[in-house]
Amino acid sequence: MKEDIEPVFEGVTINNYDLYALINSLAIIFIVVGAIIILFAILGFIGAACQVQCALVLYAILIAICLGIELAGVILFFVMRGELEDAVMEGMKKSVRKAQEGQEDYLKATQFMFKTYECCHVDNMRLDSDKLGEASNTCVLNGMKYGQDCYESFTDWVKTYQGAFVGVGIAVMIIELLLIILSCWLCRASSKQNDQVV
Repeated sequence: MKEDIEPVFEGVTINNYDLYALINSLAIIFIVVGAIIILFAILGFIGAACQVQCALVLYAILIAICLGIELAGVILFFVMRGELEDAVMEGMKKSVRKAQEGQEDYLKATQFMFKTYECCHVDNMRLDSDKLGEASNTCVLNGMKYGQDCYESFTDWVKTYQGAFVGVGIAVMIIELLLIILSCWLCRASSKQNDQVV
């Protein structure tokens, strides 16, 4: 499937960043982020279980930095949203145009896009009926109906899951805030306990 998707995003850039390279590196990014989360969890566990104030303070600072990075990412998404939408539209148009010219990899990618999003054109750019492949089942070629626009189908798909993404994001940020507050509280309680022992 990776080979089918690559031509759609090939050459599409957002602020001089190659969109396909960014999407392709997401797996590595997720692995690195997962490892960092595990390290943070171990640090927080050691700080809480052993009541090590230094570890608790470092844990709170690291979680606060993560929260700041997440907020910056959300702000950046909303600032660059228009450019991202334009880049996706241009990538889809380029795929249809090159598929219509007969480039096989773009044809496969466009057929995959048509089949996945149950659409038949991008901004009124269509493929000839003999190039539709499996997507011909979703397209009516009588001139009056030609299926839904792929860009609209893609944005509808994003909007369908947008609430879930926002809900999970807010929940994660609230949990991070609670972790910061609880680690500070535990650090202070540990400090008071040490003062009473002395």
